Amino acid sequence: MIYDAVGAELPIQQGDIFCGLPRVEVSLSDVCVVENDGGIFETDWTQVSKDDEGNSRTVRAILPLRPVDAIVISQNCDAARADYVSLCEIISFSKALKDSQNWSPKTWAKMLTREGTDTLRLFYMPPGDIPGFSEKKAVEFRTVIQLPREDLVSFSHLRKARLNTVAYEHFREKLSQYFRRYPYNPWYPLDKEEFAKYTEKQSETITPYDWQK
Repeated sequence: MIYDAVGAELPIQQGDIFCGLPRVEVSLSDVCVVENDGGIFETDWTQVSKDDEGNSRTVRAILPLRPVDAIVISQNCDAARADYVSLCEIISFSKALKDSQNWSPKTWAKMLTREGTDTLRLFYMPPGDIPGFSEKKAVEFRTVIQLPREDLVSFSHLRKARLNTVAYEHFREKLSQYFRRYPYNPWYPLDKEEFAKYTEKQSETITPYDWQK
């Protein structure tokens, strides 16, 4: 539908879709460390991140991994030359928006045509011929993973497709909007009287700025 086949010989690009990549689950409070002699012990990160002289050190640890689908978000120049490539996880749409399980076709049409502007953290991905893409999915921009570029090249069979031109242009713009967004309180430019009227319609307590008191 919105996916193009991609040959193994082609360079990695933004919008490439990989399936079954490892996502590492890391806990700062519970690190399972493997010592040089093979011994294993559990501790927290602050206890092992530095050597006896206070210098940062590399730690061998046992970490849980789970396979995930992901899409490349690195710029093409970085995806072609950088040591690491950044990707965002692709999840089930029903996991992203749980109430979507009960949506009617009419609601789907309404929500998906609004999704491009209303839900910045998600990028909708319809079902396709990619293995595991028999259901509606979404890119979750809040979940970023990094993997060595050379590994992604070596395991090119895990790259299943890339977004076509139409979808890629939308993906690129929405990705930039998400990471460029600036969180702000929309009521900051109101004067005292305008702020009072604004808060009348709000269900939660809003803290005024000094010029609104």
